[in-house]
Amino acid sequence: MYSHIHIYFQVGNPETDDYYDYKGILEYAWSHAVISDQQYDKAKQVCDFKQFRWSNECFQAMDQLFHDYSEIDIFNIYAPACRLNSTSTETKNGPESLTKVSILISQIYRF
Repeated sequence: MYSHIHIYFQVGNPETDDYYDYKGILEYAWSHAVISDQQYDKAKQVCDFKQFRWSNECFQAMDQLFHDYSEIDIFNIYAPACRLNSTSTETKNGPESLTKVSILISQIYRF
């Protein structure tokens, strides 16, 4: 008699939807001291991530969050910034990629 073996795979970090993605980014940034309590409270107050278009206040709050993230490696917030070369001010997977995200968000969510 043979036993059945069930193998299940889990996918790490899947994209869910904008509501959970942006809410998660905000909560993660706050819970890991990337942003202040005041920034977190303000974003929670002015942002409704269920809405397709963000208010100007929400956009400003999230833009500040992405700016704060640009100072670190978003994929490893505890690691030192990896400089591309000695004269560069951009970090690998840091400001360059987040600037692109911020620009994309501004194009999508601005009225």
